[in-house]
Amino acid sequence: LISYLGTPSHEGLGSVFLERIGNFQIAAGSILTILLVLLVSFAGQIALAVLLVIPVVLILTLIARRSFGGVSGDVIGACGEISRVAILLGLLAIC
Repeated sequence: LISYLGTPSHEGLGSVFLERIGNFQIAAGSILTILLVLLVSFAGQIALAVLLVIPVVLILTLIARRSFGGVSGDVIGACGEISRVAILLGLLAIC
């Protein structure tokens, strides 16, 4: 999601990811995530926790734009790790 929303801060490996993410990739990733969540017996709880990722990504995108002028590969990696923590904390709070 951050690769779809963000703009590259500079030329580098992160900019390659940002340039290659389009509508198809974001739709395919969203559909795959929804299908995986539905396969789990406590799907409603996981879905709520996964929804926590959206504000995390939006906030990190804004912070990266303000601080670095865009998104880099390091920001993409940090966003993945922070999103994982948000999902785990969401699951902990719900369960």
